Amino acid sequence: MLLLLLLLLLLLLLLLLLTLPPPHSPVFTTRYQVVRSLLHHVDELDTFLALSDRVTAIQKNILMKSEERAVAEGDSGGGDGDDDAAAAAGDAAPKKKKKHVVQPMDGDQLQQASFVIQQFQRLVTGSQYDVRSDHDIQHLLRVCLGMLPMLQQSAMNGPFTDVEQIPLAEQCLFELHQAICHYNEEALLFQVGDGY
Repeated sequence: MLLLLLLLLLLLLLLLLLTLPPPHSPVFTTRYQVVRSLLHHVDELDTFLALSDRVTAIQKNILMKSEERAVAEGDSGGGDGDDDAAAAAGDAAPKKKKKHVVQPMDGDQLQQASFVIQQFQRLVTGSQYDVRSDHDIQHLLRVCLGMLPMLQQSAMNGPFTDVEQIPLAEQCLFELHQAICHYNEEALLFQVGDGY
């Protein structure tokens, strides 16, 4: 939306330039001054709306989506000879395996992941019953395990990884490892101890 606004502003400037009267008329001078003042405000508008940052983020997202499509097309388009022979013989069509591309987390997602991991750790530590039967703990465990591939991708240096966020991703992985170890210890203590 903001990019569209900037494009409309530039289109307006272009129209003003194309409809300019002869250079020595007073109307030309006024329009020229308006165009110059608008050009000076384009930088301010870009700074205020953070359009450059948004355009960079949009380009990054487009690259990520195109990479996902390329991987998906590469997996579905390239079959080996056995699959082609089976399909030609009239057997059931070969199943296409989709390869899921795991994208790294950005800074906000890493902060949220850190909060979820800390909450999981607190619930496991404070649990007075079997951690395997606590619905809140099980839900957070599923969420944490679902985030694990993205956390691992965020901790590695890659084309879409924010290098400044790698230490936070590594810290989240360490905390998740500690929390899951604590979860396993609590489950084992309850199973071996007085729980049953």
